[in-house]
Amino acid sequence: MYHEGLYSMFSEPAKIGGPTSNNDLRDIVALSTLPAMWWGADPLRISESLAASLFATLNPQFVWVSFCDGPGRPNITVAQTNRYQTSGDLADRVGPAIVDWVRAHDPDEILELPDPRGPRMLRVTVRPVGNQAELGVVAAAFWNDHEPTPMQHLLLNIAANQAATAIHHVHLLRSLRDSEEHGRRINAELEQRVMELQKANVEIQNARRAALNVMEDAVQSRQLVETLNKQLRIEISERELV
Repeated sequence: MYHEGLYSMFSEPAKIGGPTSNNDLRDIVALSTLPAMWWGADPLRISESLAASLFATLNPQFVWVSFCDGPGRPNITVAQTNRYQTSGDLADRVGPAIVDWVRAHDPDEILELPDPRGPRMLRVTVRPVGNQAELGVVAAAFWNDHEPTPMQHLLLNIAANQAATAIHHVHLLRSLRDSEEHGRRINAELEQRVMELQKANVEIQNARRAALNVMEDAVQSRQLVETLNKQLRIEISERELV
């Protein structure tokens, strides 16, 4: 499975407290290299990958990831609840509170939230993706008796920054493709218009030739009438002389 490959990149979940370990450094490097794996992927694939990666390193109750999929498109949202499972219902239930919080509070402030799945309270660390969360939000929820460690905060910061770069690239690539498609449509319309103009020009030329032919026929007819009239006058004059 794709997520099994992801988990093998990361160490055991980040330990609570203590100095930076080799495992911590490995997790930092692994998160930093995720954009290389995301190249060409869509926001859904990126959100699933990031949620699974963070769940593997942070050992939270769940990871919530939401990305903007572009103008006129619904946001892509994932709630990772264990190593191999996500919950769309949980994503929808906690999403509004997380989004409202990230827009009104500093990243280091902790959101306290009732666990929709049970009676306990959660402590949720939230990070904007983009300066004003315009590209999305990343959050990790822990039991309320757990204070997120500096390393867990750092990993979330790295994840949010890497996600911002990846989603920005997705939007740029999509904009480029849309521009190319628009250009192809414009070129096709221009080619069609040129063909119509060429056809109209041929019809005009044919009509002009037909009009010239009619005029030539009219001139020839007039000349013939004048010749006949002249001959008739001559014949009348000759008869009068006789």
